[in-house]
Amino acid sequence: MTTRKQLLLLIGVLSLTGSSETLIADTPFPHNLRLRELKSIKGPSAVVSTVRYADSTSRFAAGFFNNQVHVWSDNNESAIELQGHDNWVTTLAWSPHSNLLASAGLDKKILIWSLPTDKPILELAGHDQWIRALAVSSSGSLLASGGDDNLVKIWNLPHHFESPLGTIQSQPDQPPTDKPRLTLQGHRDWVWALAFSPDTDLLASGSLDGTVRLWHATDGRASHTLQVPSLEKSNPDRNSAVRSLAFGPYGKVIAAGCSDRTIRLWNAPSGKPLASLLGHQDEVLGIAFHPNGRFIASSSADKTIRLWDILTGELLQILTAHNQWVWGVDFSRDGSHLVSAGADETVRIWTWIQP
Repeated sequence: MTTRKQLLLLIGVLSLTGSSETLIADTPFPHNLRLRELKSIKGPSAVVSTVRYADSTSRFAAGFFNNQVHVWSDNNESAIELQGHDNWVTTLAWSPHSNLLASAGLDKKILIWSLPTDKPILELAGHDQWIRALAVSSSGSLLASGGDDNLVKIWNLPHHFESPLGTIQSQPDQPPTDKPRLTLQGHRDWVWALAFSPDTDLLASGSLDGTVRLWHATDGRASHTLQVPSLEKSNPDRNSAVRSLAFGPYGKVIAAGCSDRTIRLWNAPSGKPLASLLGHQDEVLGIAFHPNGRFIASSSADKTIRLWDILTGELLQILTAHNQWVWGVDFSRDGSHLVSAGADETVRIWTWIQP
């Protein structure tokens, strides 16, 4: 028998491919493919708090509770060690199509690195509380930060940087500076998650106040606010805290990992709720879209990673290699690998196999 929750989920999923506007691609994908652990990397003896793949490369970075950032290649066991923080690193963000990496954490500062240089090229200070989230715009010119001061700050990134193509110059409308370009106010509690649309300046911010706010990062205009009512029976009148955010690769769908153990999906242009994915047994701490836009990986305090088909609402796979909280996940840009960050002090790389 179909339960009311399953029916609501089905209605939401069907609206993802409505005739008026296709929000995701109905991408053929062999459902007999499964993720298998390719390798486990033991870094420093510290919780792995965040992990991010670089754009268009096989490199990924991880932040640790020993104040360090490590950068690896899929094919190289040795890491570049970045040292400069004075407290736990909680968040990372790569600039698209470049070697710029931003890191931040409990020391309330943002460091900008230009790989392979192991010294920061810029330090940004503007938050007076711990920093929980970073995101870089698709143009690479804007950096967003959020933290326990309930604020979102927008910064101009350096416009000269080294890339595999040589020296690149972007065209920001304001020059880089160590002061924030904008401060966005509206959240009533800590800002734990940020994500930029892949094709516009639209920025999503998620907070413990149970809302996702959408902003135009160039000028700070607010777009709309998405409410996250809790689905927990013990807190029916409260909103659920937002722990993680991601835009789909087409910019039409926003996904949020929430403290009520759900993943919420919205139509980004309209703010219309689309679906809720149920299955985790604890808070959803990390979320990532596969590049085809149809599949989501989520990580949780329940020590699992789950793979979902958002077109059907089907839970495809549960990965249980970590034995502590899984703080984050990210897909490589070609979709061939998934990387995960564990409180068990390991970074794990997953790849697709045919059983």
